Amino acid sequence: MADNSQNVSMSGSEPEKKRRGTCNMKIDNSIRMRIIEKFQANLQHLDIAEQLNVKVKTVTSIIRRYKQSGSFIKTNKYMIYFIFIFNFVLLLQKKTKK
Repeated sequence: MADNSQNVSMSGSEPEKKRRGTCNMKIDNSIRMRIIEKFQANLQHLDIAEQLNVKVKTVTSIIRRYKQSGSFIKTNKYMIYFIFIFNFVLLLQKKTKK
């Protein structure tokens, strides 16, 4: 088996393809925003990933979340429900005061 530090495939004849991005990296909101900006500028997911040095899977996940929720910020679905119910209760309180 080849040593990973030599960047050689298991056959030993071809160099391995370099991995894009870093593993298990926390993505900052500024990078998330740049991904959405580049997506809105009609760049392909692969191009965005290369330019920002993140994985294509990460870019795809952020864009999917943006399309579904309109937000690029990662949130827990239960937090979204809580915010919705909280705002609904506030709205009901305002109506009952009138």
